Amino acid sequence: MISYIQKIQNSDLHIFTTISNIRENKILDRASLIISRSADGVYYLIVAILIFYFNSKGSRILIQLLSGFAIQLPVYYLLKNKIKRRRPFEIFPVIKKIEPPDEFSFPSGHTAGAFLFATILSVNFPIWSGVLYVWAGFVGFSRVHLRVHFPGDVLAGMTLGVCTAFTSIFLI
Repeated sequence: MISYIQKIQNSDLHIFTTISNIRENKILDRASLIISRSADGVYYLIVAILIFYFNSKGSRILIQLLSGFAIQLPVYYLLKNKIKRRRPFEIFPVIKKIEPPDEFSFPSGHTAGAFLFATILSVNFPIWSGVLYVWAGFVGFSRVHLRVHFPGDVLAGMTLGVCTAFTSIFLI
């Protein structure tokens, strides 16, 4: 009998393979790269500083973002280095599209950061929540499409990001 964990891993692999098979689309490849890079940490800082200077709630939002990332990053590093899940391109003979920022796959840090950012900004600016969560979802998809993460890594990153965002909002 197949274990519950094995069923999850099989589903993860099936979804990854399905997304990887649409890989030979140059427009989707380029869009995935741009969206993935939009979740690099420096852009969060730029947006946070702009909000700080141009919005009356800027101080509180900046503190929420800083505390959220201060909570999320140690948990992220702990999980990465404890679980040590290999990246998809290390397991399967596929062409690597981008160089990952670190060695291990689980959880997706880009996705965690994107969902943390989207959640904090959505709570403070509800009118933007749809756009923010669609963007965060595309960040997660792009990480799988670029073959640096499995879908389960993205799901864990999403969960980590949302949970740390609400922790930060609750504390501030």
